[in-house]
Amino acid sequence: WCAAPTQHISYITCHDDHNLRDRLEHLSPNATEEELLKMAKLGHFGVFTSQGIPFIFCGEEMYRTKLGEKNTYNMPDKYNAIDWGLKKQYGNLVDYVKGLIALRKAYPQFCLGKAELVREHLTFLANEQPSALGFRLTSPDSEQEIYVLMNGERAAVPFAVPDGAYTILADGEQVSAAGIGTKTLQNGEGLSLAPIEACILLKK
Repeated sequence: WCAAPTQHISYITCHDDHNLRDRLEHLSPNATEEELLKMAKLGHFGVFTSQGIPFIFCGEEMYRTKLGEKNTYNMPDKYNAIDWGLKKQYGNLVDYVKGLIALRKAYPQFCLGKAELVREHLTFLANEQPSALGFRLTSPDSEQEIYVLMNGERAAVPFAVPDGAYTILADGEQVSAAGIGTKTLQNGEGLSLAPIEACILLKK
């Protein structure tokens, strides 16, 4: 989705070590499946809203598991085969990733292509929470502003998003390049994001 050959690769898992599901289950053994799926969505959200070339390991969009094993290059199909039944079982996650891909294609701000353009058009929002991140993207070709918010904390986190009328392009459950709703911010209230949640706002 980004053609420039010199750009970095953005990813959270590859063929080495744990895949995403197994790593999340390993690091958060007391989390519910609902919480783990929210974490998985947040991980994919981070990859596909990053600059550079996004990379996703086969089957991660279906919540693939290698049954807790790490490097499975020399192990049988029990650990390496893709269970296509997961596509139906975790269809919401599949649709979420598809939506992120479509959103990235629709808004070139997510793939600025050159370091100088990134420095010019990407601004991080002030935030003291270690597992929360927010940034604003502007466009070289339009007056659009895109606000990308990610909260990996276990508590709500406020973000200093400017007042205005916004189209919501994504939240923790849905993604659509055409928008999934609207939001008006006023009186300097900003936006508070729920735990393990994400949001993309478009301001025209």
